[in-house]
Amino acid sequence: MSLTTLREVLLTQDLLPEAWLYLPESEPWSLESPALVARSVEVPPEDELELKAGYPAAALQHNLVSALQSATIEDIVSNLQAQVAAPSAEQLLQAFLYYYDNDAFLVVR
Repeated sequence: MSLTTLREVLLTQDLLPEAWLYLPESEPWSLESPALVARSVEVPPEDELELKAGYPAAALQHNLVSALQSATIEDIVSNLQAQVAAPSAEQLLQAFLYYYDNDAFLVVR
C-alpha cells in the first residue's frame, strides 16, 4: 500500500490487508498524519534485536514506526461503531489514540 493519511486508514479499515500500520515517529498523530499499511519484512534471527528490523523500506524512508496491526484497528472501529452510530473521523481518531495509549477500548458515555 502507498502512503496515505491516518484518516483514510480509519475510514477504510475494513479494506485493509493483514498488515501493520506505520505512523510518524517524531510528531503527534492526527487525522492528517502520513500513514502506511504494509507487511513487515521477515528478519533473520541474528537481526531480530535490531531496532526497526523488518520495517518496510517506505516506513524507513518516511521515518515511520509501527503502531498497531490492521486487525486491531478493525476491532477499535467496530467497538466504537457498536457504541456510536456513524462515528466521525475525529471520534475514530480518539478511539484509536485511546487504545494505543491504554491497550483498552474507549467507552463512550
